[in-house]
Amino acid sequence: MTSTVRFTTFFTLAALCLAPAPAPAFQEEGTLRIGGLWALTGGVAITGKGALSLTTFAVEEINAAGGVLIGGKRVKMQLYAHDEACKPEQGLAIVRRLATVEKVLFTLGPTCSSTAEPAFNLLQKRLGDPADQGMQFLFFTDTA
Repeated sequence: MTSTVRFTTFFTLAALCLAPAPAPAFQEEGTLRIGGLWALTGGVAITGKGALSLTTFAVEEINAAGGVLIGGKRVKMQLYAHDEACKPEQGLAIVRRLATVEKVLFTLGPTCSSTAEPAFNLLQKRLGDPADQGMQFLFFTDTA
């Protein structure tokens, strides 16, 4: 596991613990949902698997310590992890799912720039279109 992956994951989770969560990611059941989108298969799977392992470990440790303090209440984190396999179409489907079905606060990944660029385009609000709200969640990436 590279130090870049460890550094990125650690500080992302640390920032999450210090920031208030928007309503969609913190539902009435008291769970803070985060997404992960990594290449778990294919040529760079070792990088994605390392990021998944570290993130899973961090979430487990945070939850074991009582979770994250939000608005005076301790809540557990839940990780929704997916394999983007460095395939843009697969990655876009996952981003849509994370934003609309799983309703995560933010996503870590993707592993590959071939997935990151179209995902960023999907998340952007179209300028001049007041009806387009964009898919509003944070996206942290350190792509290969």
